[in-house]
Amino acid sequence: MASAASRPKLDRALLEALESNPGAEVHLIVRTRGKASHFASRLAEKGLTVRHIYEFINAAAVSGSAGAALKLPSEDWVLSIEEDKPVRALS
Repeated sequence: MASAASRPKLDRALLEALESNPGAEVHLIVRTRGKASHFASRLAEKGLTVRHIYEFINAAAVSGSAGAALKLPSEDWVLSIEEDKPVRALS
């Protein structure tokens, strides 16, 4: 099993989508090392808008350009990045 340090911070499909259209508007969930609210200003510095902080899971919902999102994987405080998609309950 790969350790957290060796796992990529985002999956290949998302990386390819961001790289193929850096000007596209994206909505992402960014999991952070520690409280996400501590990193809100750093997310803004990268050109992303924080839409919501999920303190319970140390994550922030952000929006901005794909190009801005591509700056995140190199940050040591970023654990993972995934698309922010609608969640539906099964009935």
